[in-house]
Amino acid sequence: MAEPAATADEVAALRAELAQAQHQLGHARRQLVQQDRMSSLGRLVAGIAHELNNPINFVYGNVDFLADYVRDLLTVVDAALALVPRLPAELAAELLAVSRQVELEHLRADIPKLLRSMRAGAERTATIVRDLRTFSRPVDAVRRPVDLLAQVETTLTLITPLVRDRITIRRAVAADLPTVIGNPGHLGQVLMNLLTNAAQAVSGDGWIEIGLAASADGGLRLWVADSGAGIADDAMGRLSEPFFTTKEVGEGTGLGLWITDTIVRAHGGTMAWRNRAGAGAEFEIVLPAAPAAP
Repeated sequence: MAEPAATADEVAALRAELAQAQHQLGHARRQLVQQDRMSSLGRLVAGIAHELNNPINFVYGNVDFLADYVRDLLTVVDAALALVPRLPAELAAELLAVSRQVELEHLRADIPKLLRSMRAGAERTATIVRDLRTFSRPVDAVRRPVDLLAQVETTLTLITPLVRDRITIRRAVAADLPTVIGNPGHLGQVLMNLLTNAAQAVSGDGWIEIGLAASADGGLRLWVADSGAGIADDAMGRLSEPFFTTKEVGEGTGLGLWITDTIVRAHGGTMAWRNRAGAGAEFEIVLPAAPAAP
């Protein structure tokens, strides 16, 4: 006996299921391609960080020794100059002439500044290397559900020294948040970067707002806003460029938002930013929701 023909409703349902399956397959394929790119980039970054780490450690570790050696040399110089009154006139004049020729007093004042500058430069480079190594850590082979609300609270605890007694934290958390599948460590890094930037953007007293809600397309929307000065027009299009920073020299590496944007894209999400009217900056991240269980 022949099977009865499918009804129009059944055909429509099958088409809808097929379209959903194709959408999920395409999403999975895009994520796999992105993960492969991230893996290659991670290996490259890890190699660069490793190659930079050793010479930076040499510089960083030897600055203190150099400072000690310079102090010892200046002690010898001072001892020699102290003997000038007891030296023959010709020899004393020659010694004083050499000290004037090399501008001894200028060297004495300038050398500590140069050593401090060397240490600060080595520390900044070491910070860049550390950020690169953090970014290049391998992503878990199997991603898992991430409780972003719990991650937010943990991160707020970690940045307490930056906000204590001067910044009010505003929470805007919707009910029934969609589940996100991802790497907890990398998403925690995203939160840390955004909240740290917000705290540093607030000069004096102010507030930070962090929110979680469902996005228009069913994903998870996360935003961090602050009461700081906002983003300058000439920086608006460059914030996710590696090594671009609006902070003072020595205060930032320019990698935080680049790492944040790269991690978000590796999770299939997007990041955007804008200035709020009458307030500071707002950074918004949208992550795809976990696929529905079959």
